[in-house]
Amino acid sequence: MCTDDSPASLAAAVRHEVEPAIEIDLEPADSVAVVTLMDNVTDVLMTDQGPARRADAARIPWRPLAMMEEGRAPDSLIAEHGFSVLVTVAKAGQEHRFLFDAGTSPDGAGFDIIEERQPSFLFGRSVLTGDQPLYALLGGFHLGGPLFEPLIPRVLDDLAALNPGVLVPAHCTGWRAQHAMSARFPDVYVTSAVGTSFLL
Repeated sequence: MCTDDSPASLAAAVRHEVEPAIEIDLEPADSVAVVTLMDNVTDVLMTDQGPARRADAARIPWRPLAMMEEGRAPDSLIAEHGFSVLVTVAKAGQEHRFLFDAGTSPDGAGFDIIEERQPSFLFGRSVLTGDQPLYALLGGFHLGGPLFEPLIPRVLDDLAALNPGVLVPAHCTGWRAQHAMSARFPDVYVTSAVGTSFLL
């Protein structure tokens, strides 16, 4: 039985094997909108950034709160553990919506690999796109803590090879990985927050 719980021992135990990509033939779309419903971060003072449109603080509803002078307080968005996005794909005047839910319910599950033959919109952890351009990468990278932080340099190198147009590390990416990503990819890095709409 192994009793070495040191970070170095834990990191050495990590096995990163890449599974074959799942190929999905999709038709081009006119637009894709991604709304962040759940993530670990919320900030009503964040400004718009690139394709990211933040929740309008002026439109947040109010709720009764007796201890406030006016007897009410903003019913603000709440951050909590988990990651969910609502994706709306528009084409030829029709819209289709998809809910990606990881952790908001007992049945919530991670979504690992999505590969498209058109410019890709990817959500999840393990990403393979073959020779196709990667337009946007949104989701949790699971790089927090002593077990996964040693993988950050390798992941950054892999991201550089993928060359995403928009990079939104969310959920359990971890603060060290997020800082490293923002430093290495300042032109495409966008901070995730609950209530943000990404218009792609």
